[in-house]
Amino acid sequence: MRTFKNFNLPYIVWFEILFVFLSTISCNESPTEQEKIKDPREYTWTLDTLKYNDPTIIQSKLSSIWGSSEKDVYVTGHTDGGNAIFHFDGNKWKQIDLKSIGINITFRGEWIYGFGNNDIWIAGKMGQVHTVGHPYYWQSVAALIHYNGIKWEQIELPVLNKEFLFIRGNNPNNLWASGY
Repeated sequence: MRTFKNFNLPYIVWFEILFVFLSTISCNESPTEQEKIKDPREYTWTLDTLKYNDPTIIQSKLSSIWGSSEKDVYVTGHTDGGNAIFHFDGNKWKQIDLKSIGINITFRGEWIYGFGNNDIWIAGKMGQVHTVGHPYYWQSVAALIHYNGIKWEQIELPVLNKEFLFIRGNNPNNLWASGY
């Protein structure tokens, strides 16, 4: 058995007590309480109306909602007059008219997803109505539009006669769109 000369147990005990004391006083006063999750019946719900820029629109289907915060929420879908994209700024909803910002396609958005307020994607389809041979023949092409924080832009895709119904990703470099 080995023995240590000059081994002083009281110094080690004193050091351990000092360590515990300093660790204790350096901690926060108290841990934050976990917020209780409310039952949906306990929320205060409000009703809001989305107003279309075109007064002739009578039918709409809003299919997806996404937001980066309570003051930055988007909803997309389609109407009998074309696309329907709305933005909520925390106070009111405003329709985003793609044609007025340079995207001259007939776009039907189905799903919206983003990674932040400057990286938002909408998946859907674009197309045109053909009246040759068949009245109201719709030729669709899968379409994506992207908002980079400054402007919306159409993403060119090599997919014909298809439609995107969903878009999701785990980071901006790994984005997936699906449909039929």
